[in-house]
Amino acid sequence: MNTVEKFGHGKSSIGYISHLVLIESSRVKTIDVSGVQLLDGSPITVFEFLQKNAVWQEAQQIDDSSGDYYTITISCQIRNVSESLLTWLYANQQRRFVVLWRGVDSDTFYNGNQENGFRYQYNRLASDRKVIELTLTGRFTIPSLPLNPTFISSILTQYQYQTF
Repeated sequence: MNTVEKFGHGKSSIGYISHLVLIESSRVKTIDVSGVQLLDGSPITVFEFLQKNAVWQEAQQIDDSSGDYYTITISCQIRNVSESLLTWLYANQQRRFVVLWRGVDSDTFYNGNQENGFRYQYNRLASDRKVIELTLTGRFTIPSLPLNPTFISSILTQYQYQTF
């Protein structure tokens, strides 16, 4: 009896992000597939994207001296740049974040922890000052893990958060 494994040709929207949730790493008590436990009063920042304006990718790296690691990059364009967004970007540029994201196919993932989180950098486009290109990057010992899809929905309905 032969076994057939089929890969690829999944949903065409794989990799595109609809919601991105950032929580400062130092404010996270625990994180696992069911969700995140936060310190009281922790700020939550949510980015919502138009279709195909945000994407994530993950690359496994092999390092013989320290073991494998994964580089995760989330790239997005934010349109209609506001003063509050610029203020947030400036105020948080030295922080690290646990990041949760929901794809347009409703799959949800997370990465980062209390000790290690994503950093970001951004660029304003000279050709269009109302657009910012934001890139979050992290290097982790584990790949991005699935997250209970209802957790991000609960953030969007039960918590107060700042959105861009």
